[in-house]
Amino acid sequence: MAEEMKVPFLGRIPLDGEIARLCDEGKPYVQAFSKSASAKAIAQAMDRLKEAGGWMVGLEDSPKAQPPDQLNLKGGIGLVVGNEATGLRRLVREKCDLLMRLPMQGRIDSLNAAVAGSIALYLARQARD
Repeated sequence: MAEEMKVPFLGRIPLDGEIARLCDEGKPYVQAFSKSASAKAIAQAMDRLKEAGGWMVGLEDSPKAQPPDQLNLKGGIGLVVGNEATGLRRLVREKCDLLMRLPMQGRIDSLNAAVAGSIALYLARQARD
């Protein structure tokens, strides 16, 4: 999708020392993430896509998030996936143009972030056909 927007490959997000240390220690939450090089790289990538005319779509289960059938996912978009427990960080949410949620039924109220992100990418791809 970045190619369609003529946004050059953004490269991989850097794995900085703080993130590496926390992963090595098995820490489930990264409290210092907002100060890391990785967080800055993500914010810059979001800004570059928006400058190129794309829309940022945040995926989380929040009252302001809309189901995919109420959103236009046909244009150039970037997808940011919130975590299962707390969703998107405030600053990332504020950079998003749209918020999307995947409607759930039954006793399961959320999906693993990787699964939810995969479904959202599939829905965006289907919207283009």
